[in-house]
Amino acid sequence: MIVDRVIMEFKQGEQWIRYLMSGLAALENLEPAHRERGDKDLQSVALRRVGYLTGLLGEHLSLIKKLSDGHLINLNMAVMYRLQRQAFWLTIVGALLAVLGVLSNWQAIKDFARIHLHL
Repeated sequence: MIVDRVIMEFKQGEQWIRYLMSGLAALENLEPAHRERGDKDLQSVALRRVGYLTGLLGEHLSLIKKLSDGHLINLNMAVMYRLQRQAFWLTIVGALLAVLGVLSNWQAIKDFARIHLHL
């Protein structure tokens, strides 16, 4: 998240960065091969390199996000299935305990029904 912010700030403030680095434009590259590529001064070389590295870093960051999101989704699903399984078994145990509770008091239930419902 922080790296995304740095990349965005660099892209949005590139003109301001160029202005601040304008002193580096005086340092010219003397090799003709580099000058033809557009690497005529230290300012353009530095800005091009920072742009390239931030782009590369952004690509790697998006790949990491995709991979970690998929992994987290899988872990979340596994946890939810385990919780559902535990809830299912707890429901079964609760139902069995309720049936046992009714059966243990069956005589009292019959007496109550006979007295109050006149059966």
